[in-house]
Amino acid sequence: MKLSKEKITALMREQGISQNALARQIGVRPGTLSNAINGHRGVVGQY
Repeated sequence: MKLSKEKITALMREQGISQNALARQIGVRPGTLSNAINGHRGVVGQY
């Protein structure tokens, strides 16, 4: 599943957790999520 910026922010809001906590939860490096949010390489590949 690919995660868009909107999906990531929605997940963070819905679960009330930080970007880093969300990254740990879905098994990606925290930097990967901020890259996705900031539009570098668009999306997180593995979920």
